[in-house]
Amino acid sequence: SSTNNSGKKLSVMIFGSDEFAAGILKKLNYYVSSNESRIVHIEVACPLPKGGNMSERVGKKWVKNNNFTPIHRTASELSYKVHPRSPQSLSGWAIPEPSLGGRFSGNVETIAIVCYSNLILPERLANSFSLGMLHIHPSLLPMHRGQTAIQTAILRGDESTGVTISEYSFRTICGGKILAQIPYKLNRTSKFSEVQQILAQLGGDLMGMVLENLSYLRAHAILQNESQATYTRQYTDDDMKVVWEKMTANDIYRRYRAFYGLMSLHTVWR
Repeated sequence: SSTNNSGKKLSVMIFGSDEFAAGILKKLNYYVSSNESRIVHIEVACPLPKGGNMSERVGKKWVKNNNFTPIHRTASELSYKVHPRSPQSLSGWAIPEPSLGGRFSGNVETIAIVCYSNLILPERLANSFSLGMLHIHPSLLPMHRGQTAIQTAILRGDESTGVTISEYSFRTICGGKILAQIPYKLNRTSKFSEVQQILAQLGGDLMGMVLENLSYLRAHAILQNESQATYTRQYTDDDMKVVWEKMTANDIYRRYRAFYGLMSLHTVWR
């Protein structure tokens, strides 16, 4: 049973792009399908396809651009409305009213879930949602704030990672009060793509629980300890170079696992 003060139904907008965000959407879809859940409606805001247009010119014809983000593809498969936006243009973007088609009129709360970890959204967006904005992140915050939390955890040889759901912070990346966390034990063979998939499943279930018990969890939210905060960085092709003189076999294997499915290691043999 829900421990929310409100018996109102929930309309959710997910801001995201990658496979982690797509996995969250897939999990929350089960809640929409359930008659017992508060979650009755989902829409998605995500970046435009690569190239910036919904269609592209091939020869003399305009064809549908197939370079959609993972969450865009998933939302389309599940028949959810997608709002493709350039992240840079969010500053002038008015949040569309959820297209509920007259269902549940006047008895629906709105909330946003942000799966981006490197995007500080304009604060006025929060006022567009009656229950504000939450952030979901694939690490045990305040560790590994930023966009490459999973890669960094594997690369460092961390024994565990997890998922954190917090209030969305408009000032500090990943810096909001923590509502819920779930740990996940990494093993010595964990690869990026499989860890991302598992954390999305764990995170989707955790988010479902948070949304059903939102008032209680917000009343008991915990401030992050800033003295323990660590930040991740963007990795480039230079990080994929194997330097035999400086790296152990373990270093190389961790690097291979951390970027598996993203980038390939390479080396120069003299």
